[in-house]
This record gives sequence, C-alpha cells and structure tokens, in this order.
Amino acid sequence: MTADHSSALCVTCGLCCDGTFFSEVRVGEADPVEPLKAAGLLPAGAGPGDSFPQPCGALHGGCCQVYAERPAACRAFRCLTLWRLDSGEIDLAKARDIVTQALALQR
Repeated sequence: MTADHSSALCVTCGLCCDGTFFSEVRVGEADPVEPLKAAGLLPAGAGPGDSFPQPCGALHGGCCQVYAERPAACRAFRCLTLWRLDSGEIDLAKARDIVTQALALQR
C-alpha cells in the first residue's frame, strides 16, 4: 500500500489523536518541537521527554494540522485497520468503511 493511501486513511480518522486510544503523546529527542509549540501543543520551555495531552490540540475536523511535522510517536503508531490496509488484506474502501463505522460508534 502506498504512503498516500495510508495518510489518506489517517487524516480522515483521528481516533489515535482524539483521546480514544491514548491519553498523551510523548515528544521524542528528534521531534520538531517548535511546530508543536506553535500549534499550542507544548508550552514554552517544553521539549523532548515532555508530553502533551490527548485529545490533541492540532486535531481539527478529524484532520491533523501538524501531520507533516507530527511527533515520532504519532508517525510510528499503526492501528489494526492501517496494518490490514498496508498488508493488502483490505483495500482503501474497506478501510474507510471500518473508520466510518468506528467513528459512528464513538458518537
């Protein structure tokens, strides 16, 4: 599966960013801290080793506003639906159906 398909699925979901799966995200040593501060996720003086709470303040309308510069922890996370999509077990349409159903159940 291409990265474009994976990111297309991720930015329509947001369950890993809205507090459903995690209560906080830790900032890693190599993470770009300034964009996170500019987005209001980290206070002044914060840096690697600190964390920010979920739901993420950069999540707007189910879409990450710092996706290109998101922390390594966010980049590394792969939900089961994304794993299945990437492995070819399901196609993008089925993955989107799963996300739609999960979001409907959440409300």
